Amino acid sequence: MMHVERILVPADGSAESEAAFAWACDLARYYDAEITLLYVVDTTKLGSLGLPGGPEKPEYFDHEQGKKILQTLCEKAPEGISVHTVTVYGDPGPDIVRLVDKHDINLVVMGSRGMGRVARWALGSVSTYVLHRASCPVLTVKADAQA
Repeated sequence: MMHVERILVPADGSAESEAAFAWACDLARYYDAEITLLYVVDTTKLGSLGLPGGPEKPEYFDHEQGKKILQTLCEKAPEGISVHTVTVYGDPGPDIVRLVDKHDINLVVMGSRGMGRVARWALGSVSTYVLHRASCPVLTVKADAQA
């Protein structure tokens, strides 16, 4: 049987990440596990738009949106569920995978937007990246999935 002590939930404010958090809360209660909520301030966005340079220092990026997202989810956590928050600056996929190893995460529960093949090929997918590279199981959750 799988032993789960630490669950990572990447949050981006989407309905999918809210559904993933609900699933993670149920799993945390079942396994008596703690949840780490992660928000990645995506510092790659300017470069992906083809803009030269762009800010290189974290203080140039607005992380207030991430604080609000994490706070909103924390407020939805059921009584007795231990939730910690982490905010990092960087590239979401690789940073999620790094955090899995750094925090000895046993399970990642994350939203999946359900992009089609063409969109996933052209744009990439954070959930696909994590699914193929994380050293632990990854559960992807769609917005309409009931916990």
